[in-house]
Amino acid sequence: MSNILFNDVLNTILAGDLPLDELTLKLMLITDAYVPNADDDFTTISAEEVVEVNSPDNGYTAGGETVTVLSIVNGELLANHVSWADATFSCRYALLYDATTPASEIPIALFDLGGVRTVSANVFQILWGAAGGGSGVVLRLSQN
Repeated sequence: MSNILFNDVLNTILAGDLPLDELTLKLMLITDAYVPNADDDFTTISAEEVVEVNSPDNGYTAGGETVTVLSIVNGELLANHVSWADATFSCRYALLYDATTPASEIPIALFDLGGVRTVSANVFQILWGAAGGGSGVVLRLSQN
């Protein structure tokens, strides 16, 4: 499976109605029980969140971690890497979503981690783009 941009948010971005640099963006980890679908809503996806399946004392906070947007230039969203300390869990996907209005969360993109990733009492990180530095490109909207 490849990464997906959810259909509802794609239309909103193209219409210019989703100011990504003004939103509270979060990254939620999802288990391999989720079957990706570009038409899914937040409730469907979050039902397979890591915290829902594993022990609540696993180093993962319900709802995921905040993504700090550094800039949006030329169709690229640049943000800091995201990490969980003292983590013990398994996940397959990372969900980027708009958490600005609780109970009205909007899924933006789903990142396939290339298989189930397991961590045991260690740091788990999502590194955007090439390794190195503290940030990278999260989304790139471009024409082919």
